[in-house]
Amino acid sequence: GQVEMKAVNAYIQLTPTIGLFASSAIVLAVRGALGAAAFSDWGWRVPFLISLVFVAISYYIRVRLEESPVFAELKAQGRTSPSPIRESYATPERWKVFATVLFGVTAGQAVLAQTTQVYVLFFLQRVLALPPDTSYRIMAGGLLLVMPLFPLLGAMSDRVGRKPMMLAGHVLALVLLYPIYKAMTLVADPVRPVVLTLLVFAQMVPFVIVYTPLAAFLVEAFPPRIRYTSISLPYNLGNGWFGGLLPLIATALVEVTGSRLGWLAYPLGIVAVTVVVASLFVRDSRSPVEDAGLVTAD
Repeated sequence: GQVEMKAVNAYIQLTPTIGLFASSAIVLAVRGALGAAAFSDWGWRVPFLISLVFVAISYYIRVRLEESPVFAELKAQGRTSPSPIRESYATPERWKVFATVLFGVTAGQAVLAQTTQVYVLFFLQRVLALPPDTSYRIMAGGLLLVMPLFPLLGAMSDRVGRKPMMLAGHVLALVLLYPIYKAMTLVADPVRPVVLTLLVFAQMVPFVIVYTPLAAFLVEAFPPRIRYTSISLPYNLGNGWFGGLLPLIATALVEVTGSRLGWLAYPLGIVAVTVVVASLFVRDSRSPVEDAGLVTAD
């Protein structure tokens, strides 16, 4: 089947960053309206209540979504897999594909997501001891600055391919994350919010380079008849385990090393594994073409 992958696909990858920006903005607005004392006492619940509106909207959209044209055509022709789990994982070759995608793609992406867009706020507030309002402003500013990169990098991945983009982002993370976080510790006392905002933005850039072509890569890497099942396990294990455990492991590493930056050993170690596995075993899910519009998947 054929799947159209255009730069506009990057806007889907942009939506989590928009959500994080909106949450920071809402928290700042509610804290400003209620005051710090009331927010700490009961007002912190208000952003969660506001989010119920968006949950209802997303549910409304979700129940009205239709199958992709490729899958709908397969279904109409009776060519869908009768046992997608078995077809996805019944052979050693399929498990090799699973391991390659997990360790060569999603594990590194997951720890970069947690590090650069989630744990960074904890770092600002708990490690650098910035006031909550200041940390949320810095976080919102970094997120706002990084948003325009998504469509630009999406268009670039159509030209150069998905693997080169993701590999470059992981290598850039290995080179830049420690110096960036070291610089953050140096400008936090006294607080230099503009410089910190630029540093928060800079540490997000490697993740955006990795994450923007990720969805396109995964869609193109598996045949439509088993695509959803094949993607689900490596993607969710990568983000649930490698990414989800980062706060716990990071806290333990800071305690063990006695260093405010000791926690970086975990995400950088996982990213290093991803670079090695991707370099040796991951094949690009597509070849660059002159026309950055149409690409095909088996």
